[in-house]
Amino acid sequence: MKSEYSNTWRSAPFVWETFTSREGSSPKDNFYGIADCPNPGEFSCSGQPYCLSIHHICDGQNHCDYGFDEQNCASSCSNGFKCGRQCIPKEKICDGVYDCIDGSDEHYECEYSKSCSELTDTKGSFSSQTINSDGVFKNASKSIVAISVQSNHTIWLSFNEFNTTTNHSMNIYDGPYSTSPLLLSHSGSTNPPSIRSSSNNLYVEFPSYYDKSYGVSVSYTNGEHGEPFIPGCGGYVNGDGLVSSPNYLTDDDDIDECYWFVEARQSDGIVCLKRNGMTDLVSNSQLPNMTVYDGWNTSGNVLYYDDFVTSNSAQTKGVVYSNSEKIMVRFTRPKVSGNNRAYWSVKTVSTVQTTTDLVGMVGTIRSPNYPASYPNSSDYRWKIVTQPNTSIRLLFAFFETQEKFDFVSVYDGPTVNSRLLLEKSGLSTTPFTVNSSSNEMLVRFTTDETITLSGFLAVYSTVIVIALASQKNEIIAPITAILEQNEALRDILSSPISQDVPENSTTHPGVNFNSTIITNIHETIRIDEEKQAVKQLRGAVKCSLAQLLDINIPEKEINPSGSIKASLDTNKSIEIEWSPLSAECIDYNSGVWIRVFESGNSSSEETYLSIPRKCLKDQPNTTFSLVVHSPSSTKSDDEQFDENDCHFELKNILIECRAYTIELVPNYDSLKGRPLTTEIVIPSTNANSIDMESMISVATSSNSLNLNWKDNSGCVPQLTSFYLKTMIDGKVNASDVTNGSLKIPRTCLKRQRDEINAFSLDLLTDGTCPVEWPSLDACRKYSFEMKSEYSNTWSSAPFVWETFTSRKGSSPKDNFYGIADCPNPGEFSCSGQPYCLSIHHICDGQNHCDYEFDEQNCASSCTNGFKCGRQCIPKEEICNGVYDCIDGSDEHYDCEYSKSCSELTDTKGSFSSQTFDYYAFRDVFKKPRKSIVAISVQSNHTIWLSFNEFNTATNHSMKIYDGPYSTSPLLLSHSGSTNPPSIRSSSNNLYVEFPSYYDKSYGVSVSYTSMERTGKPFVPGCGGYVNGDGVVSSPNYLSDDEDIDDCFWFVEARQSDSVVYLKRQSFRFDNSLTRFPIISVYDGWNISGQVLFYDESITTNSTLFNGAIYSISERMMVRFTRPKVSGSGRIHWDVSTIPTAQTTTDFVGMVGTIRSPNYPASYPNSSDYRWKIVTQPNTSIRLLFAFFETQEKFDFVSVYDGPTVNSRLLFEKSGLSMTPFTVNSSSNEMLVRFTSDETITLPGFLALYSIV
Repeated sequence: MKSEYSNTWRSAPFVWETFTSREGSSPKDNFYGIADCPNPGEFSCSGQPYCLSIHHICDGQNHCDYGFDEQNCASSCSNGFKCGRQCIPKEKICDGVYDCIDGSDEHYECEYSKSCSELTDTKGSFSSQTINSDGVFKNASKSIVAISVQSNHTIWLSFNEFNTTTNHSMNIYDGPYSTSPLLLSHSGSTNPPSIRSSSNNLYVEFPSYYDKSYGVSVSYTNGEHGEPFIPGCGGYVNGDGLVSSPNYLTDDDDIDECYWFVEARQSDGIVCLKRNGMTDLVSNSQLPNMTVYDGWNTSGNVLYYDDFVTSNSAQTKGVVYSNSEKIMVRFTRPKVSGNNRAYWSVKTVSTVQTTTDLVGMVGTIRSPNYPASYPNSSDYRWKIVTQPNTSIRLLFAFFETQEKFDFVSVYDGPTVNSRLLLEKSGLSTTPFTVNSSSNEMLVRFTTDETITLSGFLAVYSTVIVIALASQKNEIIAPITAILEQNEALRDILSSPISQDVPENSTTHPGVNFNSTIITNIHETIRIDEEKQAVKQLRGAVKCSLAQLLDINIPEKEINPSGSIKASLDTNKSIEIEWSPLSAECIDYNSGVWIRVFESGNSSSEETYLSIPRKCLKDQPNTTFSLVVHSPSSTKSDDEQFDENDCHFELKNILIECRAYTIELVPNYDSLKGRPLTTEIVIPSTNANSIDMESMISVATSSNSLNLNWKDNSGCVPQLTSFYLKTMIDGKVNASDVTNGSLKIPRTCLKRQRDEINAFSLDLLTDGTCPVEWPSLDACRKYSFEMKSEYSNTWSSAPFVWETFTSRKGSSPKDNFYGIADCPNPGEFSCSGQPYCLSIHHICDGQNHCDYEFDEQNCASSCTNGFKCGRQCIPKEEICNGVYDCIDGSDEHYDCEYSKSCSELTDTKGSFSSQTFDYYAFRDVFKKPRKSIVAISVQSNHTIWLSFNEFNTATNHSMKIYDGPYSTSPLLLSHSGSTNPPSIRSSSNNLYVEFPSYYDKSYGVSVSYTSMERTGKPFVPGCGGYVNGDGVVSSPNYLSDDEDIDDCFWFVEARQSDSVVYLKRQSFRFDNSLTRFPIISVYDGWNISGQVLFYDESITTNSTLFNGAIYSISERMMVRFTRPKVSGSGRIHWDVSTIPTAQTTTDFVGMVGTIRSPNYPASYPNSSDYRWKIVTQPNTSIRLLFAFFETQEKFDFVSVYDGPTVNSRLLFEKSGLSMTPFTVNSSSNEMLVRFTSDETITLPGFLALYSIV
């Protein structure tokens, strides 16, 4: 695409690619009514109730009315399409309707049947559709997928399932089109090998079937562009598959390295690589060298390496397990080439819910199901964490796994990336120990899919437990006695260490083994008894003496309980999660007691269910879960619960829309812990949620409130009442009953006819609902706290909705004495009289109007009313919207009806005074009116204000409150014609009052922006926000004791395509020793942005100080820092905006000229011009300046070593310079930038560029 702007100028062409997707359709199956007949090979005549054999079609006899069965019949077919005894016109081929009795006219290649889509993600999958249709012939249809990934990448395909008929091939084209080179054509029931594209596009055609046993399933991923693809040399496997090494037939083969990229199908799985088989065609040749990495990069952990393996090697590892979900296999040429090949099968092992955290001083780890056989295809991990400044001793009491396939690995830290201490498989002599160097250890157990054995049993302990044996004080004496009496426990905790290494083990630094050897089953039993003794010791120490052993709980809670959560599943069974308060007492726990009863009723009638510890399921973060079933979830009559099943049922059925209390009591060896309770609500079977209702709208007026919401609890029939609490300015006024919690009966709620859960509530000051509801104030923020009550004990969670009562203010009526009807100021007219009189006739003691209209409200004194000149009016007529005083003083600036108010919730914006049109409002006295803006931005942010224009009467101040209400602390009160300083809120809300006028020369204009809260209080004069134009100034540093070190100014242009510049305005100093604040200027609003200017030594007579600083983007941040010598020296900088639109020019070529605009005449003010130079690749640029004269320190020429202003700065200059001089780039790209301020202009510069 390109745009044309004139006969000689067109934009550069722009290319956009798209793929036209489509969902294919099946042909109509109504040919001869075949679909209407029950038996294959039959058809029906239209309007006849019976079916005939298809052999009657074209048999020369009419069996149907109008000879329908003898149409399209022909013995020869020269110009049509022949199908059996029929001949149809060629244009009916692929028309979407079967015209041939054998269906051959609607076939696989028909365009309308093709489905096509595009895949653009970096990885994904696609597969054949299973067509669900009543098609007569059930022909296969073609599916097309176009895969497109990021440029400079290629695409790998992995074939998960493959089964097609021989006449329907999968065709894969190496590019974006069906005309691209054919990469693969394959059919049948065998998976094709993994293949790779040569570019970032593939075009794939494959069949979809009615029979689900046919079809294909393919996964793809992308990789960076590399060497050309060689079939058989590497590939991609997703989930399950096969990895094989290439053939190295001769030393001359151009195959040195082959890579396989393997990943689990789920992100929480790992990959298991298992040796499958080897070929050994040449006895003296070797298998390829093999390296296995975790992840898809050679910088990943090396999981396996072998450079000597042969087909009969007894040392070859049988299986390799990944640490993450990805693995990379690298084959390299062996020393002796040959046709020997290695095959490894790929399986995915799930790691979900297989990690257990063990926290404490001692404990036991065993393989799942020990001493029975452990599960297949597993990855179990146990993380042990003991107290700081201790180490861990892991003693293996039994060890037997499948050798070379099922491994126990021990790591010296909390993850599989920590140092490996032990990796072992097979049958080993026990006991032996492994010691950590810190207080963290990870034990990992991985198994393949075949043989399983008993596994292992291990006990861990810490140095602090062993040290208890030497304690002799009275508190520890009982524990010491246990150690003295139990010899087996002493042996475990303090047995000597030797270096005897068990057979068939892999040793690593830091691994030690116990010298004691367990030789029979009785010794194994002794180990179990020792484990129980350790458990008893742990319970005694940690649960009886918790306050002495740093268990981190209060002294009174030595039997901690923790916390519980409860939820319902779809069968109304209760799922309970229990988190003990102390993780160190978990091993001493024997289970829990549970009972469930209706909230508000007595619980004494309900009996406890006893749940043993074996039925508590371990969850992450030392949490346990259990399920208590509803009586309705029992098994069928022919099934019986085994007495060992962890199946527990409630006595009574839980009733919908009622609240129930769940009570849990921890069991510590039959001692009750502190009871814990929580509450659940049984939702309706039709419930979407048991959360509070979804608010649709809130509408308020002077005397009414309208709420509309949906009750999603599913318990609408049980709804009894609705509670509403109104908070003015976020606070509840206890003395005002309307601001308390109102209980609104169900009868006041209206329900919509079409939605049974949609409600509305209308509260009026004089409504029929028996609730007292006064009017809401305009221009106030209100919070409505609402909740629904369904029973005496169950109410929904409170839901809070905030609203701001906006309003468009109005002017007072100006028909007082007909002043608006008179052409001259100071005149009035009597009602019904065509002439005007001077207002001095009002209250002069004479009747000039009928009915003494001009002598009303006249009084020389005014005790109980409002005095205005010679008049006295009742106080209730003040601010009633009508001028009653001749001077208009009864309708003033603070009258409520005249205020306009609105709310701003965007992250940045602006607001300003209105300018009223006299002819629209016809206010005789043209009085200013109050405008109110409430600003509310996202939480954890503050609001900066920048004052662009300011001019108000002295009696009409702008007031800014630091919060959401007019009752919040006053942050600023300002009037007059000078802009106030920039200010910042302390929260995410501001409440602003300001005047609006009939005279457009008066009013205010303010911009605001939000920023993340820093936690530091706002100090007036220390930083600010400038939008567009303004002044930036440094603070006073009068003494070294002041708590002001850094002050930040945030400056931005009003338009996003503009830049800002700072121009030095003035200095102020108190003595010659005063140094000015250190100044840093950043591009953008972060200290990580590019530093545009920095000076830490500037004084009043500095000649090196820049006069102007230009931003790169539309934002700039100025940071002032305390100088070395404090004082009142200050810096002031003007802020201005420069538009950057249409100031960038590209130069492409070997030579060219760049000159300042208008050269040799004066260049423009306030401009930002940029020229980008691009020459041929592998060249550099020489820029020669032939003339140079700009305003010194204010108008700059900058040259960058690259295409943008973020490239390295080569040159920055202003003033008058001797020419010629040159600037050289290091590449074939250069950017020249020229910036000027708003004052003096000169001829500028002339420069020539050329390539080197």
